[in-house]
Amino acid sequence: LKGVFLPIIGDDMNWSNATHTYKDSWLLIEAINAESKNGKRWIQEVSIIEHYNNSKDAYREYLKLHKLDPDKELYVVYSDWEELAFNERSWVGVRIEARP
Repeated sequence: LKGVFLPIIGDDMNWSNATHTYKDSWLLIEAINAESKNGKRWIQEVSIIEHYNNSKDAYREYLKLHKLDPDKELYVVYSDWEELAFNERSWVGVRIEARP
């Protein structure tokens, strides 16, 4: 299902604001503004989809939403991280879409 609406509980915000708003929480986020630089994906602006007390619940919801719309740039992160930078992986080969 392309274009699935994600229930966002917060406004778009930069990571610094998110860490102050959601202290000591696991967050399921969508990257709104990000760039690739020197082999890393730097996230500047996020939308908070939901906050959780533990990573297992956050990751479980991530898997559900990613299955519905794999093109969304979703991440599970902890709110005390100083910056959002992820190592990028290069994929070699052909991606085949599963068909029913």
